[in-house]
Amino acid sequence: MEVHKHPRHVTHPKKWAEYFLEFFMIFFAVFMGFLAENIREHVEERKKGAEYLNAYLHDLLQNQITYKKYDSLFTALLPVYDTITEIYHEGKENSEIKNLAALLIKGKRTISVPLSTTNYFQLVNSGSMRLIENESITLAMGKYIDEITAFRDYDLQIKNMRSNLYPEVLKIEDLHDFYTSDSVGNISKDHIPQMDRFPLLSAEQRRTLVNYYRLYIAQTKNELSGLKNLAKSNDELIAMINSSSQVSGKH
Repeated sequence: MEVHKHPRHVTHPKKWAEYFLEFFMIFFAVFMGFLAENIREHVEERKKGAEYLNAYLHDLLQNQITYKKYDSLFTALLPVYDTITEIYHEGKENSEIKNLAALLIKGKRTISVPLSTTNYFQLVNSGSMRLIENESITLAMGKYIDEITAFRDYDLQIKNMRSNLYPEVLKIEDLHDFYTSDSVGNISKDHIPQMDRFPLLSAEQRRTLVNYYRLYIAQTKNELSGLKNLAKSNDELIAMINSSSQVSGKH
């Protein structure tokens, strides 16, 4: 009877090259996965950066319209305040009372320029400014918001000074017919007010009136100058963003 011998399974020791190859393949697979994830995150961040930049660009385009509108408004108001100041300074408030009333109805107003800054502060507060790749743009954005802040601060300062004088002005000017409204409460824009004649004004009262409207002149001149500077910075930022490869629709 024959005896069949089962061959022994001999385990051959692996060479170092085989261990290295296996290690390399595992390392390569992990590295490629890591690299793919980084690329995906970069693409997503770039997409978000483009979205934020386009939202900010919308603010700039809105401001561009605002600058043109308020530049025209302040340009038209400046001679109004000049004439009111001259009438009071020259003591002509009664001889030109109808003209004065027409001028006051145009000029007696508080104007605040509505500048869009919402998307800038969303970028800053959310920490998303880092997603904007072009450092020149972020620096220009910071400079621009500083200019807007300075513009608003000066405007508020002048308004506060004017507010301090206003109670005294109210004691002098007759405003009984100044503000009329329609059936739904809208103030009439075409109304020409009737003013009672002024009593004899003291030197102090006249100075109060002149100084009050001189503040309007100072504010209007400053806002005209400020609007031109802001419009220039605004246009430069629009040009920078439109030329950026990060803006949606550009590659």
